[in-house]
Amino acid sequence: MLLGITFKLRSYLQGLSSLRSAHNLCMGGFSLMVFVYTTKLMLDDRHFDSLEIMSCKRLTHEHFQVISFMFLLSKIWEWFDSVLLVLKGNQLRSLHIIHHATTFSLYAVDHIFLSSIKYGVSVNALVHFVMYSHYYKPFPKQYRKLITQLQILQFLASIFLHSGIYFYDCDPTIHSHFYEYITPYLLVVSYLVLFINFYITQYVFGSKTKKKTN
Repeated sequence: MLLGITFKLRSYLQGLSSLRSAHNLCMGGFSLMVFVYTTKLMLDDRHFDSLEIMSCKRLTHEHFQVISFMFLLSKIWEWFDSVLLVLKGNQLRSLHIIHHATTFSLYAVDHIFLSSIKYGVSVNALVHFVMYSHYYKPFPKQYRKLITQLQILQFLASIFLHSGIYFYDCDPTIHSHFYEYITPYLLVVSYLVLFINFYITQYVFGSKTKKKTN
């Protein structure tokens, strides 16, 4: 009986491992595709010519409309990360719960502002490609903190570029949808604080603690 339970448990864990690998591989591949194609569309449409153009020019290409909608739906797909972690026996951090519970709403609201959502999609897709690549095949320990550094830079860049819309006053939508406009600040700034706290705890104080114990 004990051998039977052990065999079934081993089969279950092997199946879960395969499912996790397939999930991470698909998410990484999808993220890479979104990053490359969205960035190409912005380059073709000269969105990087100046800071004002970066902040104000809308990416209205029909292909981007499809990509951005698929990327929005992927925020629901990402909830499967939590399921896999729980099944694996990991305890979910507050950072993970808050981040995954709110990103769908953030991207849904930010789609009102076509001049800033393009960067949200492109940069977040790049970060997710790196992150899911690590989940699929873990990076060496000394490089893992680069993922959190990229995430922090992503939030800073998002706040900066989103602020450009107000600074240049180039999108009348910010006046008719002011509460929607400030929503990214409320959420992204909270992400920034949480990720900085995680980075300091994990890689600054955490590394010092490990050195002392060694």
